[in-house]
Amino acid sequence: MKNKKTTIIIALILTIGIGAYIIISHSYPVVLVGSQLISAGDFREHYSGAYKYYRNILELYAKDAAVLNADETKKEIERAVLDGLIEDVLIDEELRKTMSAADLNRIVEERISKIENGEKISKEASVLYGFSADDFKKRVVIPQAKSDILGNRIFLENGNFEEKLKELKRNAKVVILIPGFSWIGEGVAIK
Repeated sequence: MKNKKTTIIIALILTIGIGAYIIISHSYPVVLVGSQLISAGDFREHYSGAYKYYRNILELYAKDAAVLNADETKKEIERAVLDGLIEDVLIDEELRKTMSAADLNRIVEERISKIENGEKISKEASVLYGFSADDFKKRVVIPQAKSDILGNRIFLENGNFEEKLKELKRNAKVVILIPGFSWIGEGVAIK
């Protein structure tokens, strides 16, 4: 009997500890795309980068950046970030259907090495997005390289990238766990 209580207490403590870690580290999912998860942490980082980018652009062109504080604007940025993250997953999954992970990584690295310019990218990433060079590469450059690779493959097959992306979205199994947003088959919608 005492052994059972001890086991239950240990299980309870572990469950609470793991739950707390997931919440504190923002590792819980906010979107499910097929079997892939998009975590709250990834969403939050991308949103912060997008928000900073738009603020900097507005300030650069002497526009009032206060417009970014409007609830509608914040919701629209969140919607666009969610849509972009889902597209990134769909593009990655589509590429992995036709090539191994090792081949995809090699092609992505080759593509990036052609455009990479260490300090310049680091400074631009920090100023425009508030990202470190590594975060900028992970969150912006690699997804863009994958999008370009898929676009080039589709072009070589006489296809249309935008149409393929629409098809991928229509066929995707997407569940959005953030209140106020829904998946409508063509993208993320604000409820």
